[in-house]
Amino acid sequence: MRRIWLGGSPCSGKSGLADRLARELGLAVYHADDYFYHHASLASSGSTLARLASLSPEAIFLRDHETMLADFIAAGQDEFPFILADLAKKSDNTVIIEGCALLPHWVAQAKTAQDAVFYLVAEESFQRRTYAKRPWVKEVLEQTSTPETAWDNWQHRDAQYARFIAKEAQKHTFPVLSIDGGLTAEEVYFWVLTRLVI
Repeated sequence: MRRIWLGGSPCSGKSGLADRLARELGLAVYHADDYFYHHASLASSGSTLARLASLSPEAIFLRDHETMLADFIAAGQDEFPFILADLAKKSDNTVIIEGCALLPHWVAQAKTAQDAVFYLVAEESFQRRTYAKRPWVKEVLEQTSTPETAWDNWQHRDAQYARFIAKEAQKHTFPVLSIDGGLTAEEVYFWVLTRLVI
């Protein structure tokens, strides 16, 4: 199986890009983030993944930034083996794997010579604008005692995660594209497509 890894930070357009690539190239797609709670249910009770999945929005977002970021990264580390296990069950010749949990260090260890790897990272201002358009975000924030603080903490964590992912991806010489709204969806699509040999 050939795997096309499409990782990055939240609100960078990974899901939509993966779906378009799958549709136009006739490929299977696996959205890793869709399996977060399933993977958490399989994880050991002492893992960060299981603990994070059990927390309320209040407990997740009303904490210090460093702890929030560390937990987000650790949960991705915990989840990666479950992602690989899911992929091992697939019979497709080529599959696009998309999600925030695709940490560059683990992808570098898992990838084969025929695999392709890309990372999209959202600039904070673009990230904030995109999150603000999503109706479910307000519902999450309303479950906290101080929604404004929770919002700022959430956005700060994801902006830090974007910088972390970009730095780690560059260490492994993976292509990284910064998403700030300056490129159209078409331009982002062709940025990947021109680097992808099917």
